[in-house]
Amino acid sequence: MDEEFLEMALRSETNFARLQKFLDAGYQGLYLLTEDQIRTRKGLQPDDFILDWMNSEELSANLQRIDFTAQRIKDEQIRGWQNINRVHFEVGRAIRQAIKQSGGILPEDQSTPEKSIQQVQREAQKQLEKGQQPSIFNILEEEP
Repeated sequence: MDEEFLEMALRSETNFARLQKFLDAGYQGLYLLTEDQIRTRKGLQPDDFILDWMNSEELSANLQRIDFTAQRIKDEQIRGWQNINRVHFEVGRAIRQAIKQSGGILPEDQSTPEKSIQQVQREAQKQLEKGQQPSIFNILEEEP
């Protein structure tokens, strides 16, 4: 999640339950699912960060959701968790509609990568440590 966005969300009345409702509002707008439902659907562990297990199209939609929500909260000076949650849901729903209208694949129907971004980064770091320049083509191919 975007650090500035998270910081903005936490500034008023910090509370884990409220933060979870905020996160779920955005996910429900975009996916029609809660964070836990998305994690289950992807077959992830409870402590896996779902943004780390997305392909580029799904990640792009989520980054737009995060950025557009943060911008709208800032520009419109939205206050109060109920209003912030509503905006997050609305932005998620608008992005979902744009995906539908453009004939794209909805986020919940996107395939889950076999490796998280952290796993890919660790493999690239190991190659660098061995003196090998990582190639995007090597990372995308399955190792024998």
